[in-house]
Amino acid sequence: MKTNLKLILFIIMQLMILIGISHVYIASSNEALLTPKQMQADLDQLKYDFEKRHPLSITKMPKEYELLFHKANTQLTQPLSLEAYSVILSKTLAQIGDDHTQIEFILESPVLPIVFKIINNKFYVLDGGNVVPNGSEILRIANIPMHEIYESYCELYSAENDYWRQVQFEQRYIEVQKIKELNGRFNLFGGVDIFYLAPSLDGNTQVQSKTVTKNDYIKEQYTFYNPIYTLYNDKYEGQCDENIYKYFVDEGKDYLYFVADWCHFYEGYERILLEVFTVIDDKHIQNIVVDLRGNPGGSSEIIDPFFEKVKSHNFHLKNDSNEETSNLHVYGLTDKRTYSSAVQFAVEIQNYEYGSLIGQPTGGTLPSFGNSPILELENTGLLYSISEKFIRYQGRDRNEFDTLMPDILSNYAIEDFLNGNDKDLLIVENLISR
Repeated sequence: MKTNLKLILFIIMQLMILIGISHVYIASSNEALLTPKQMQADLDQLKYDFEKRHPLSITKMPKEYELLFHKANTQLTQPLSLEAYSVILSKTLAQIGDDHTQIEFILESPVLPIVFKIINNKFYVLDGGNVVPNGSEILRIANIPMHEIYESYCELYSAENDYWRQVQFEQRYIEVQKIKELNGRFNLFGGVDIFYLAPSLDGNTQVQSKTVTKNDYIKEQYTFYNPIYTLYNDKYEGQCDENIYKYFVDEGKDYLYFVADWCHFYEGYERILLEVFTVIDDKHIQNIVVDLRGNPGGSSEIIDPFFEKVKSHNFHLKNDSNEETSNLHVYGLTDKRTYSSAVQFAVEIQNYEYGSLIGQPTGGTLPSFGNSPILELENTGLLYSISEKFIRYQGRDRNEFDTLMPDILSNYAIEDFLNGNDKDLLIVENLISR
């Protein structure tokens, strides 16, 4: 029970970071506005914690960050709603470029019922409900180009690179209020027109439009849409108690498929590793696939025990066999939702002599920030996090806004996500079969 409670708290904290620690906020009509004194006090608390905790300011607050907090303070001369105040603070921290350092922003608007997937800077529909056909490319909403809507949201997102900004955009529905802020065109009944290119079998597409009415709007804020489907779904041979680590062995393939949904270090982790490598030894498997796609991180403590098992396996393989043997090859799968300590795991796979990364660039960066406790502002109760650690990798420090590039890039179309075509794993299978 104690372990389950720790797991629940861990997942809540990770979800708060993954979705920008924001939530739905419905303001009551008689809610009191925040006074300038209350807001300035909370801003001072936020600035103080940033100065004392963040690696970039722990010795001295950089001038550009001083200016950020000063600019925020100049916007607090009049009473504001909690929603408006949270947006000001979120935009302030977003300019630091560290997703581990952020504050919840509050939005109270109905939303458009469309789940997006960004591919090559185009905005496709993963789930359009009854409004727009799945697979369509959205061009404009309420006569506003999609890239303008996206850029407006990016002002609120704390992120180290554009891949992570895309992740945050994909995880939220578009608020009607945001369309109003951008001076979108509404009809007399409060609906909007969406212009899109519908999918076509012959490749010939033309711009179509659909009116979204007020009755189509929904109250959800987060999509939580899983854009990657593995070839094996949930048919795993074994799994740990927390259902975070799963594995499967296809008897016709020479690899073990290992999924890490989170980087969670707990007392049962060693047991699941022992189980995995026992299967590898018993079945004489020469390849292991580590799926880090969608993994938002957690604890880097899971990495060393994994590679200790890999190296121990290779050592015994060479000394217990009279035949010529090969080392265990580790294939890591990444995408733009691979983040934080999951990127550290991917780095170690890439550094391993017999390791390869396949997939998409990561939303987490090299170098990276981390170790960000969840804190609370005294007057408003807004939750925020501030990084306390800066992680560098020897020979890997390129710039602060970089990404981890896989050894082999996969190429996805919207149809692959709609049909569950796991191209990353197919690449691995082709490499193994050579």
